Amino acid sequence: MRVDGVDWTTLASTAEAAVDIPRYLVELYEVTDEGRAVDTVYALHELLCNGSVTVEDAAAPAVRILYGMLDSENFRWRQYVLQLIDTIACVGSLIDSTETKYSIGKSRVRDEVLRGIPAVMKIIEHDEDRDVRGAAIVLMGDAGPVVPDMFERLASKVFDEPDMVLQADWAYAATAVLRRKGELPGVRGETWIRSMLTSNNPAVRYRVAQYLLRSGIEFANVDLIMREATPIVLAEGLLRVEYM
Repeated sequence: MRVDGVDWTTLASTAEAAVDIPRYLVELYEVTDEGRAVDTVYALHELLCNGSVTVEDAAAPAVRILYGMLDSENFRWRQYVLQLIDTIACVGSLIDSTETKYSIGKSRVRDEVLRGIPAVMKIIEHDEDRDVRGAAIVLMGDAGPVVPDMFERLASKVFDEPDMVLQADWAYAATAVLRRKGELPGVRGETWIRSMLTSNNPAVRYRVAQYLLRSGIEFANVDLIMREATPIVLAEGLLRVEYM
């Protein structure tokens, strides 16, 4: 896995970051301990994302390199890489913003995220690792193409999927697409949310409530629903590990 060929000094915000970003990318690819892998992904998150406001221009080559890691047969941390790409995609509505103020650098970040979506779709269709598939499903909801029937396709997966954790991921993805389509809030969006927050699957209730709270979308009793679902998903092992 190569990180040379990129002029990190012109893309990173500081001289220190220009050294640290490629160093952490190499470390993530080579590390064998999961705890260190999580710490490394979080360190990259801190270097590439400025809170929830914007992303560094250096995120463009970083995303390209991260997608490249997914193709490596022996790479173990695909779940966390997908989660990091998803975080980058969600910063400042990077994927769906219609504003023209984005710099060339930010546009390149968006282009790199979207360029990797076909690979994400292949993971969803063929990968045998539940957590990797789940992370890919979430990324698809946040950054995948919003075609006319996208919500219906994702929503149907909630009811077709036998795995309770993956059901929750499909519910998250469908909810994210509704919001990206401008239907949340809205009549169809509220009907969907109500059905998910009363689901028999506590993981679905938890995941959708979590999405609403993180997105600042108000819905009756959503905080209570999440508090009630949390101990259940923890006790039943229905909560996926995330790097942050």
